Amino acid sequence: MGGTSRRPVGDLAGRTSRGAALTLVGDLAVKVLALAVTAVVATRLDAGTYGLVLLAIAVHGLVDVLTNPVLATVLLREPDLTGRLVDVAWTIAVLRGVVLTVLFWVFTPWLAAFWPDSAETLTAYFRLLAFSFALNGITNLHPVHLRLGLRFLPAFLLESVSPVVSSVFALAALSLSPEPVWLIAAQLAGPAASALVSLLLVSPRPRFVLDQQACARLWRGSAPLLQNGVLGYLLLAGDAIFVEYLAGAAALGVYGMAQRWSQMPMKMVVQRIQNVLMPVYVLLRDDHARARHVLASSLSTMLAAVGLLSGLVFVFADDFFVLLDGSAWSEAGAVARAFVPFCLAFAVNGCLGAVLLVHGKLQWLNRIMALQVTGFFPAMYAGHAAFGLPGVAAGASLVALGTCSTMVVLTAKLLEMPRREFGAVMAVPVVTSAVAVATGWLGVLPVTNAPVRLAVGSAIAVVVFFVSWELTSRHPVAPRLQHRSLLQLARMLAR
Repeated sequence: MGGTSRRPVGDLAGRTSRGAALTLVGDLAVKVLALAVTAVVATRLDAGTYGLVLLAIAVHGLVDVLTNPVLATVLLREPDLTGRLVDVAWTIAVLRGVVLTVLFWVFTPWLAAFWPDSAETLTAYFRLLAFSFALNGITNLHPVHLRLGLRFLPAFLLESVSPVVSSVFALAALSLSPEPVWLIAAQLAGPAASALVSLLLVSPRPRFVLDQQACARLWRGSAPLLQNGVLGYLLLAGDAIFVEYLAGAAALGVYGMAQRWSQMPMKMVVQRIQNVLMPVYVLLRDDHARARHVLASSLSTMLAAVGLLSGLVFVFADDFFVLLDGSAWSEAGAVARAFVPFCLAFAVNGCLGAVLLVHGKLQWLNRIMALQVTGFFPAMYAGHAAFGLPGVAAGASLVALGTCSTMVVLTAKLLEMPRREFGAVMAVPVVTSAVAVATGWLGVLPVTNAPVRLAVGSAIAVVVFFVSWELTSRHPVAPRLQHRSLLQLARMLAR
C-alpha cells in the first residue's frame, strides 16, 4: 500500500458515493461481529459482571482521551502533508504510548481504590488495559495518505483490523469460557493485530524522527482537538462512570447493554461515514455551493438509515431483549427507547461537526460541547431521580437534541444555507422512517410471539420505507432536497 498523498478532484461525487457505500457495507459486517459479541455477553455474563468491564474500559478510555493528541486527525487536516511530518507524529505516539503504559500500570492500585468493593478485579483489568497505550502508539500513521487520496478500500481494510480481531477473539474466548476478563483481553488483541498489519503491509514504514519545529506544528493542530476529544468522550462514555456512581455496577451493565444496542445504528452509519466525508470537505473548503450539496445529500441519506434502524429499536426493543434473556435485561428495553433521540441527534452532529472542523470553526464546536457537558450530567441526574435508568438516557437525549439544534443554526450560517431548506432536508428522511416503522409496528400489533413480531414487523417496515423513499424521490421537489433514489444510487455505484 503506497504512502503518497494525493488530492484527487475528478469524479468527486462518484468516488465519495462509492467510498461511502463501500464503507457502509464493509462496516456492516464489522458491526455484525460486534453485535454477536454483545449477544453472547448478554447470555453468558450477568449485569453486574458486565458492568465492571464497562467501568474499567470507561476509566481507561478517559485516561486515554485526556492525553491523546489525536495525531491522525491533525495529519488529515494538513494541506501539504509530508512523510517526515508523519514520522514525527508516529515518534510522538510511540513515546506517549510507552510512558502511559508504565504510568497506568504503576498507579492502577490507587485508581482502583476509588471502587473499594471491586478494587481487586479492577486492578487486574486496568493492568491489562495499560498495554493498549503502547500497542496503539506503535501503529503506523502513514495510512493517512490513503484517506487523503480517497482510496477508501485499503483505508477501510486497515481500520477494520482492530475491531474485527477484537470481536473474533471475544467470541471465541467467551464461547469456550464465560469469563469477563476475555472482554478486556479483546481490547488488546485488536490493537496488537492492527499495529502488526500496519507495520508489515503499509509503505513507507515509520521511522523515529524528532524535529522541534514539526512537534510545535503538530501541537498547534492537536491542542484544540484535545479539548474537543475530552468533551466528546465525556458525552459518549462519561455516563458509564456516572451511572455506576448513581446506581452501581449491575445497573451499569443493564444501561450499557441497552446503550450498545440502541446506538448501533448510529455507529454503523455515522462514525465510518465521517471518515469518508472529512477529506471531501477538505477538498471543498472554499466551494460553499458544492459543500452544501454534499452536506445535504449525506445528511438526508444518513438520517434515513439511522432513522429507520433507530425506529425499529424504539418499537421492538422489548421483543429483542426477550430473545436475549428477558429476566436479566428486563429494564434494558425502556433504556434503549430513551436513547433513540440521542442517536438521531448524533447522526446530524456527525455530519455537521466535520463541516465546522474543516472550516476552522473548532472553537464553535468546543463551546457547544462545553455547554452540552455542563447540562449533560445534571440532566442525567434529574432523569434518574424521576424515572430511574430510562430517565438517565432520556436526559442525555434531551441535551443532545439541544446541541443538534445549535449546530444546525451555525452550519446553515456558515454555508449560507436557508434554515427552512436545512429543516426540510432533515424532515423528509425522519418522517419517511417514522411512517415505515409505525406501519411495521401496527402490522404485528395482534402478535404476541417476540421473534415473530421482531422479524415480521421489521420486514414490513423496511419494505414500506423503501417504497415510500422511492416514490418521494420522484416528486418534483426531491432534487432540491437532495432526495436521491436508492435504485439510481445503486446503479451509479455499480458503474
